[in-house]
Amino acid sequence: MKTINIAIGDLGGYVASEENLSHEGTAWIYDDAKVFDTANVRDDASVAKGESTDAMVYGNAQVYGNAKVDYGAKIYGEAQVYGNARIAECGTVYGNGQVYGNAKVLGTGSTCSGYSSVYGNAKVYGSAILAEGSRVYGSANVYGSRVYYGVTYGSGTYSW
Repeated sequence: MKTINIAIGDLGGYVASEENLSHEGTAWIYDDAKVFDTANVRDDASVAKGESTDAMVYGNAQVYGNAKVDYGAKIYGEAQVYGNARIAECGTVYGNGQVYGNAKVLGTGSTCSGYSSVYGNAKVYGSAILAEGSRVYGSANVYGSRVYYGVTYGSGTYSW
């Protein structure tokens, strides 16, 4: 997990409004990061060199690298989103979920949680839920209104 090392007086990234960054906890927006519209960073979460618009990042969640979290996405708990990953369209990453590389979690109900990870060029969408250590990577696409428990997919398209 990215360590938050800030001191009183440090300048952070772009914040459109006081409403975007909580004054409680150690929430922080780093250097080149941008948080605007109705996005909200709170608790002990941080956003580093990514974008957050119409999204929520909270708990001890981390968003960094060139990751984009937008359009109603939620990142919370101990979740990590980094690299060139994108979470959008009300996608959710929480617990100890990780999304990184060029991976995407898109769409209402689409979720990565419970020590699951999505990475490489993988995509989770269409209300699919990854749980209990699932791994979706490479060129795999997982979609559909189903909970995937402990699966590992490295290529192909999966839906039930």
